[in-house]
Amino acid sequence: MLLDLNEDEALVKGSLEQFTAGALRPRIKPFADRHEFPIELVKEFLALGFMGTAYDPAFGGGGLGTRGAAIVAETLARAEPGFAAIFLCNSAPMKYT
Repeated sequence: MLLDLNEDEALVKGSLEQFTAGALRPRIKPFADRHEFPIELVKEFLALGFMGTAYDPAFGGGGLGTRGAAIVAETLARAEPGFAAIFLCNSAPMKYT
């Protein structure tokens, strides 16, 4: 776990913790039980702007680089490892910054 988060990273982590506590944890189990992709939760995650954390803002991203993506992945994995995999699989072509 990274302990020296800058202001932007702390904001992302805090917002993501709200998403995991309020939307992900309470609603993911039925999807897992049915072996069904949680499209509704992914759409909410996308709408909050977390999917593009690593990318340059010129391309619609958050501009936090691979470190920002690692913060998102770690926070998601603590709540629901399968959802972290969804994030990682859809954020794979990242540029090292």
